[in-house]
Amino acid sequence: MEHIKRKPCQIVNQLVLCLILLFILAYAVFQFKKERKNKQSVSENAVNSNRSRLTVKELKSFPGLEEISDEEANESINSLEKYSFLLHDLFVKYKSNQYDK
Repeated sequence: MEHIKRKPCQIVNQLVLCLILLFILAYAVFQFKKERKNKQSVSENAVNSNRSRLTVKELKSFPGLEEISDEEANESINSLEKYSFLLHDLFVKYKSNQYDK
């Protein structure tokens, strides 16, 4: 059997494609959750009631983020919030599946 030799650029291209596919998968999961507007999960309500939303001022207090615009800060906060809800829900589902076994 002949070994396939790959150039470094081919490996990088494959890595980039894998990352893009991973992002698309995460985006699809997020869109699925977004479509379930009517059924807001109990975990989201609990998170919202325990902590107020990150402010632009708080975000700009981190090193390297002092000079970003307010618009960029708000977009970043929205993305962080969505990502944290997604991870929290995935973690809760993982834990509940673990106890079901």
